[in-house]
Amino acid sequence: MAEAAAAASEGGQRLSQSVVWRAQERFYREAGVEAWRSAVPEYATCNCFIAKQYAQLILAYLNDALHKQEVDVRYPVYVVELGAGTGKLAAMLVKKLFLAYRNDTLPDQLKLTYVITDVVEKNLESWRTSSYFEYFRKEGLVDFALLDALHCSRIHLEEANIDLDATNVKNPVIVIANYVFDSLIADAFQITNDELSEVLLHARSHLPESDPEFLRSVLGEKGGHWWSSRLVLSHASACTELSYYSDAVDDTLNSLLVHYCKAASATAGSASFLIPIGAIRALSNLRAIAGDRLLVIAADKAHTTLGEMQVLKNPSLALHSYVFSSIANFHALGCYAEMHGGFVLHQSSIDRALAVSVFYFGPSKKSAYGGLTTMYRTSVDDFGPGLYFEVYDGSEQVALHARNISCHHILALIHLSGYDPDFFFQYRLVLKQKLFYINKELRLRALQTLSKVWSNYFHWPGAEDDIPFALGQVYMSLDEPARASSFFQASLELFGPHVASFYNKGVALQEAGQLYEARTALRSCLELDKSDGEVKHRLKMIAEELKKQEEERKRQRAIEEAKERERTAAIDKHKRKKRAMQNSASKGNEELPTLTSIGTSMGRMRKRMARYADSGDEEEE
Repeated sequence: MAEAAAAASEGGQRLSQSVVWRAQERFYREAGVEAWRSAVPEYATCNCFIAKQYAQLILAYLNDALHKQEVDVRYPVYVVELGAGTGKLAAMLVKKLFLAYRNDTLPDQLKLTYVITDVVEKNLESWRTSSYFEYFRKEGLVDFALLDALHCSRIHLEEANIDLDATNVKNPVIVIANYVFDSLIADAFQITNDELSEVLLHARSHLPESDPEFLRSVLGEKGGHWWSSRLVLSHASACTELSYYSDAVDDTLNSLLVHYCKAASATAGSASFLIPIGAIRALSNLRAIAGDRLLVIAADKAHTTLGEMQVLKNPSLALHSYVFSSIANFHALGCYAEMHGGFVLHQSSIDRALAVSVFYFGPSKKSAYGGLTTMYRTSVDDFGPGLYFEVYDGSEQVALHARNISCHHILALIHLSGYDPDFFFQYRLVLKQKLFYINKELRLRALQTLSKVWSNYFHWPGAEDDIPFALGQVYMSLDEPARASSFFQASLELFGPHVASFYNKGVALQEAGQLYEARTALRSCLELDKSDGEVKHRLKMIAEELKKQEEERKRQRAIEEAKERERTAAIDKHKRKKRAMQNSASKGNEELPTLTSIGTSMGRMRKRMARYADSGDEEEE
């Protein structure tokens, strides 16, 4: 009750000190990856398209750094993803980065280690148990770290069991920060009539801070919050120095306040802006760990220009079920980078859906990173993740009214997405219908597309879209029942027992001729829904077919047995004939004189002849 009273009576707080941040952090810690199923938007920054562009930026930066000899290939380069959440972006980006070795885009002697981090232990546990990362972990290509970037002086790598800090990080560190900076503490200010005021948040709720519904009760449409202002400085246009913030990184924060005062006075207008305290503290800590050699790639709904802030309005805290986000101030982060000798790459046009910016801290000038700059301009700035997300966001409606869209167009859109599984899912029903009527060439292209989509799939515990089931259905449309059955099985393994999965697996196996396996699947289906007449009908058909097959097998066995008897009889007859011939030959041989008997007889004859000769000689005498 005391907590509820405290929450209900909180008024006039600096935004960075409001109870709403504590409530949000508690929700993330308790929910783990389930937060992304029930509350947190994630697709805009976790898809194959953005992973491809990030990989291109990282490779371009590394090639520039290698050319400038700012990277020592004897030591690893660490890519650190902040607030990785589900691990989905990491899975896609890791794969694309390490394909670069196979394609000779990076030298073999350069070792990359992708460090997946989060402030929530439950999220790390889901990555540790993921089979997707197992190979990369064993090869030392992926590591995990529990990291609160706002309060860190080192990064402890779980797999390598080492601490990263300024003493042992020998190369620049690359940081990925998607939907991170918009959820870190910030203060809100306004400038009007040449006066700088801080905007204060009043929060009121009948619920305790620990209640999952607390933020909804405070920030929802009928929530108990409102804003007030507190004068900080009159004659803001004359301001040259401020000491509003007092701890270690706050020289930058004060400088930013002065900068915005001067900018507002230059246009003689009003301004509303956030000072990103949390983001700047996080970057300050990471710069210290990296020895002030840092490349940050960040994506958020953000302001990147002064013009976007030259309006008078209260801060926008967007509620996403149980959590909230602000509009990140990338313009301020760019100023922070330039204040410390670095540079920033912002998109040349304002992207309302998603801004992607690059912040560099290090010894070199922007001109030294021509490859990085060119890659950013020709990819992110030309057609970036924000525009892609708008295409994706409208794809469901396009798919619903896609009677006239061809398979060629759908496959081309999936190709544009980088063969993204979620993008494919939007068009699964259209593909299922249209792939019945395609030629051989398009069929081959469709099979290649499906294979690439599946290779990009990453399953996380809170996933709701059953991608393997959808792939199985499309494979059935392509008359590939054996392949389809393996995807229905994957659906059962990843999403658990379901009538539709068992049924479709049974049908696929039946069409593939694997009737016993089909019968098993359909019986499992019937156990879940005993009243399903279609399943019973198919089981009856399978039983009849199995009976026919059994009768056919018996008939074939009878034929084979008859043939075997004929062969045996023929062999026996041949053997009898052979024995008869052998017996006949043996008997004839017994009647013929042997050479020995002939020799003996001849010897006797010679003796007789000799005696006759001797007797004749005696008579003559």
